[in-house]
Amino acid sequence: MSAPLRTAFLTIVPLCWIGCAGDDPSGQGIVRGLELTPEDAKTGDPLKCTWNSVEGGVATIIRWRVNGATVLGEKGETLDSEWTEKGDKVSCVVTPGVPGAVGEQSNVVTILNSAPVLLEASLTPEAPTERDLLYANGEGEDPDRADREKVFMHYKWMVNGEEVGYDDYVLGPSWWNEGDNVSVYVSVGDGLERSPAQLIGPVTVANSLPGPPEIEILENGDGSLSCEILEEAEELDLGDTLEYDTLWREFGNVLQEGGSTLSASLLRPGGEYSCEMWASDEEGPGESVFAWTVIPGE
Repeated sequence: MSAPLRTAFLTIVPLCWIGCAGDDPSGQGIVRGLELTPEDAKTGDPLKCTWNSVEGGVATIIRWRVNGATVLGEKGETLDSEWTEKGDKVSCVVTPGVPGAVGEQSNVVTILNSAPVLLEASLTPEAPTERDLLYANGEGEDPDRADREKVFMHYKWMVNGEEVGYDDYVLGPSWWNEGDNVSVYVSVGDGLERSPAQLIGPVTVANSLPGPPEIEILENGDGSLSCEILEEAEELDLGDTLEYDTLWREFGNVLQEGGSTLSASLLRPGGEYSCEMWASDEEGPGESVFAWTVIPGE
């Protein structure tokens, strides 16, 4: 009896070198999970080109495109922000490193507007009085080169925590009294976005001494001179009481301290006489003012 006939089948398994791309019939390799991030990139943000894998594990070639044009010399996975501007459309193209391979393009990212940056802000004077004007100063910069001439400052004024003025860099004393606290929020905008506001202050408003009165010298019927007030000194603190002082001079030399009248006995023909007057409140003397007259004669 003869032995049974045995038939052997040989399965031939091909070897896969670097050019093999698995299920890809073209042999080019497939880029999986290709993505350009961040999708909401703004001016100043770098862009990252990533992918999960390339079929066959082959090396890759990266090219960057901005508005359809290739960025020469940039072959890394990250594109620096110096290559992009607001409104640019950016993508990356990844090509498997095998002969005849065709590149795959990522999603397209449109560069968004960036808010300006507030560089510095200040409030002057640092120790204001009731008569001073307060000035807010700010300086900003826009990362978008096309918008750098469009930036403008915003100011929001606060007195004792309440808003009193907006967008003017100066605030006048009609908004405050002695002891009030004044501050200002400063920000910079480009018409689309605005930087976070920075609070400057507060500064506390100090008492302002009285202003000068308006005066003139009158000759009386008995030959004496009177220093008369035509208009009272300005006092911003309505609750303060003013007291007036006078100093008489003859040819610039002090002749009499105090008193609004200069006796005729102190006058001589041809003499030049001046009256200096100032108002004082409870914190001190204010600004003084002068009036002059000349007695007729030799």
